[in-house]
Amino acid sequence: MSEASDSTDWKTIAMQLARRVNFAVTNLKSNGGGMLDLNTGKITGWREYMAEGLEMIPGIVVDREILATLELPPSKRKKAQAAIREARKASQ
Repeated sequence: MSEASDSTDWKTIAMQLARRVNFAVTNLKSNGGGMLDLNTGKITGWREYMAEGLEMIPGIVVDREILATLELPPSKRKKAQAAIREARKASQ
């Protein structure tokens, strides 16, 4: 077992993920929604909120560029995702 995994606070990660799953289940019927930070007044969209939770797990990285396209209508989403993939291919 590596040092990184030894220092991982799995209990905190599990609690944060449980909060996010509860939030998602509660808000499944709506298209929007987010979490309001009472200290800053900032609203975090539900997809970003879920991504933040997933990234607490060591080794998990959410593709934020693709994530941002999920807010688009399906036809625009497919075009935007294809453009991102093509740009990534071209830059390799």
